[in-house]
Amino acid sequence: MATRSTIQIQDLSEDDIGWMFDWCRDTFGDSSWTPGPCYYSIVWGRSADGRLGECAWDEIPVTCYIWPEEHGDSDLLDLCGTVIHEYTHYLQQPDEYYTHAAKDQWALDNPLEIEAYAAERDFRELLYNDFLNYINGN
Repeated sequence: MATRSTIQIQDLSEDDIGWMFDWCRDTFGDSSWTPGPCYYSIVWGRSADGRLGECAWDEIPVTCYIWPEEHGDSDLLDLCGTVIHEYTHYLQQPDEYYTHAAKDQWALDNPLEIEAYAAERDFRELLYNDFLNYINGN
């Protein structure tokens, strides 16, 4: 039985992380601002700037990128949080994002980052527990 301490991020497959995105779609729905579903891309290796994830609204279809290996020694719970964080950005209105991005898109006072961090904090345990059930075949 897989537990928090036995699952290594580098051992996950793209299908496993895809399951997390499907969970987000089932839990939060599709964006009313962005045409079509959220696509995701799992990028094995390190990101150029140390990012854990990114939501690219300027791409059609909108794509969330996740760098699992950038999590290093962090655990599955952190990866669950990153997936939720980036999916939250997919749900947000792009025009509002870019308005705040002009100020400083990574600033902690950016309302869209505040919302994404809140969703990450509030839902990552739920995704984590559901993912363990998925991995364990329950």
